[in-house]
Amino acid sequence: MENIFFLSRKRACQWWSRPDLEPKPENMERVAEVLRRTEIEVYSINYSWLVCEPRPDGIYEALSGKTRNKKQEKSHGFKTEEPGQVLEILVDKGILMAAT
Repeated sequence: MENIFFLSRKRACQWWSRPDLEPKPENMERVAEVLRRTEIEVYSINYSWLVCEPRPDGIYEALSGKTRNKKQEKSHGFKTEEPGQVLEILVDKGILMAAT
């Protein structure tokens, strides 16, 4: 199992669709801020990518506000999470529209 996850700016922009967020992230620092708010640890940030804990399902939820369709995306060797786990964190922090 992988110990880190590389998130490219391109992928972050593809997943970035949470209704309470701006239309597009300004930079990878902004992406990191959103991930940290949902308790996803970010290790390093670059202009075009960041390195974080290996939680692709949680990262997708944090950026999109939706649970991942397991039929479309496989875990690719990463530990799977309980669907909706990150969305619950958002709701607990008062970000209600993310759970739609």
